[in-house]
Amino acid sequence: MTPLREDYVLQVARQELGHLWFDLVELRKLHDVTGRTLISVQRFDLIALRIVSLSRAVGPTPWREVPLPLIKDGTYVRIYQMAGIEHPPVDWGEVYEDGPDASLPTAGSR
Repeated sequence: MTPLREDYVLQVARQELGHLWFDLVELRKLHDVTGRTLISVQRFDLIALRIVSLSRAVGPTPWREVPLPLIKDGTYVRIYQMAGIEHPPVDWGEVYEDGPDASLPTAGSR
């Protein structure tokens, strides 16, 4: 069996980290539809723990790669602050340049 290359493992871990941020947005949408607060909070916490674990291994996700609602409501900053993980500073001017209704990063920002 061929050993995994370190660069490949890092790439996969970073991709998974990116997917986890989008999982949080999907969970929020599900909560908004079902109103199942307890389940949503538990799932949110589990996803946040996975984000923290992977971020400690491969570094924090740049804020431009995180769904905009999680930037605007402070979730991105809060998760990293609570975990004591330094993250790239959010450019709030850029966040709000598309207006308050923009919900996801544009294709060019990913």
